Amino acid sequence: MEILAGLAAVVTVIVGGIQLVKWWKERRSRTAMQTAQPPVEDRWVDMRYVEDAGIAQRLRDHGCRFGWVAANDEQRKIDLEGWEIVVDELPDGRRVRYKIRDDPIVGGYLILMKKCDG
Repeated sequence: MEILAGLAAVVTVIVGGIQLVKWWKERRSRTAMQTAQPPVEDRWVDMRYVEDAGIAQRLRDHGCRFGWVAANDEQRKIDLEGWEIVVDELPDGRRVRYKIRDDPIVGGYLILMKKCDG
């Protein structure tokens, strides 16, 4: 009888472990799907685009400084100065960052970046 009770306890632990692993995998998969965002596309614009499209005013309203940054300075601004790339979601769900073509000597583009206070 003790052997049967011990065997039942082992089976219960194994089944519980299997259920726990299934739950964990399902939750991890669900979380990954919820956090997955479409890739960020480049939107090539001209220098006045952010003003004309209302992007500049929106950034000002949120207390952000913003400007065009040369490709060669992009990583320094992000890593050392706390700036971030402006990424907008379009009505169709696409995510874009704004760039202006520039001389290849300075990296080939300028990218719109922001630094928000608070």
